[in-house]
Amino acid sequence: MIHNNQESKDRVRYRTTNIDYYIKKSKRIKTSELIVDSDRIEVRTPLNKTIEDTRDIVRDKAEWILKKQHQFKSLIPQVMKPTFEENSTLPYLGKNYPLIVNMNQSRNTHTFTDGHFIVDISSPRMEEDARSLIKLVYEEWIIRVAYPILKTKVETYSQKLGVHVQKILIKRNLKSRWASLTKKGSINFNMHLIKAPQDVIDYIVLHEVCHLKVKGHSHRYWELVYRHMPNYQDKINWLSDNGRMLVND
Repeated sequence: MIHNNQESKDRVRYRTTNIDYYIKKSKRIKTSELIVDSDRIEVRTPLNKTIEDTRDIVRDKAEWILKKQHQFKSLIPQVMKPTFEENSTLPYLGKNYPLIVNMNQSRNTHTFTDGHFIVDISSPRMEEDARSLIKLVYEEWIIRVAYPILKTKVETYSQKLGVHVQKILIKRNLKSRWASLTKKGSINFNMHLIKAPQDVIDYIVLHEVCHLKVKGHSHRYWELVYRHMPNYQDKINWLSDNGRMLVND
């Protein structure tokens, strides 16, 4: 039971997507109203409206809701392109973490501790500036941490599909693609992929592993992807909106 001006939460299934929304009832409201912003969907209704009434509203407007939320996400990238400057941020697994830089250290090191990136760099030589050193140390760290994360995901999806990946390679120079499957059954991963959220990385891994079962991008191939990740289109959309923020110029 929802009392005056109280809120409850409900969910509607539309195709392959769950739409979570809030119901807000009030005696001051005479007609139902649907409000959508970047991170919240709200249905404001009179007291006499049932939960099924609100579900009908959300179902009728589901396509518009998803389009609106996609527009919000495309306007505000979830990952910021790094500037490699002190007091900026660096991306990792879909989030931006504060960067702390310690200059004039004995060696160049990079650590990730308590939600902060800490980079120690020696005095830059004349031909290189501090930003270049920070970028170099950060990318070396990215390559180190990417391998075990990707290895675990590859093993998980390989077992699900009953296939074997020969080798996993992390590439600096994999241009214009996030991963590729070789003729010998190895997967090359773009090192910048590790900056994306875990579920987006899962999609790229699944995408390549599925190619061990079905070559090309036929209807049969996408059915296989869908079987293991029904909301894969959301991951494609995320990369379309944010991918440019992951790759350094």
